[in-house]
Amino acid sequence: MKDQPTEPTEPTELELEYHIHSVIFELVQKHLELATDNPKVNQSPTNGDCCLVTEWVLRHGKEIVKALGMDEAEMAIAESGEDARRLEMLVGSAALAKACQDPFDYAMKLRTGEVIDFTEARVLNKDWVHLEIKPPDEQPKANRIAYQAVRGIDVRLSDIIWVMDAPRGS
Repeated sequence: MKDQPTEPTEPTELELEYHIHSVIFELVQKHLELATDNPKVNQSPTNGDCCLVTEWVLRHGKEIVKALGMDEAEMAIAESGEDARRLEMLVGSAALAKACQDPFDYAMKLRTGEVIDFTEARVLNKDWVHLEIKPPDEQPKANRIAYQAVRGIDVRLSDIIWVMDAPRGS
């Protein structure tokens, strides 16, 4: 059998957001480098548009990065092309990022004290993650969530205290 070509898939909201951040960051960086490396660019009468754009970027570049909600270090990481690292940066946890890519045994503690054992996670947006949780008989006996949540549970990232990979060993 021949391999059938696959249809291209629509980019997710998260992928689009990364792309937008990357493009803006790249433009800011290029204009900052251009203005820094070649100050004559700003004096060139034939480069009026470039002069205006460069001047605007120099004045507002840091504000753009702040408006995107990322500092320069985070933007550099987002630009690096490392998907796993981008995911870690978004969710704030290496173990939670791993749970989004590798179904296994994980545990997390919420700000309210509940501990949840789960098998995988999916980022919904920059504030929420969906967890596929383990059956009730595999949940911790103490500090468990009030409901069975057989279809999973959405958790606000800011309510997570810690996340653990392989809480009972590998």
